[in-house]
Amino acid sequence: MTLAILALSMILGLTFASIVWASVARGEQNRAQIRLQQLLLTVESTAQIACYLKDRSLAGEIAQGLIRNPGVSGSEDYF
Repeated sequence: MTLAILALSMILGLTFASIVWASVARGEQNRAQIRLQQLLLTVESTAQIACYLKDRSLAGEIAQGLIRNPGVSGSEDYF
């Protein structure tokens, strides 16, 4: 009887833990995606100007700034 209760407790605990883990992971992924979208909105108009003027220097600065951003450089961890 004690082993059955212990086994049931472990199964319920593992089930609950996996549900919580999936929920937290989904929330973190959504927050990271929102931060990246906000960052892209920040540089969008400058990137459009660089493209319109065909200014490689400005485009390079934008790319370097994005690469140096921890949210962008760490994005490979999410995929």
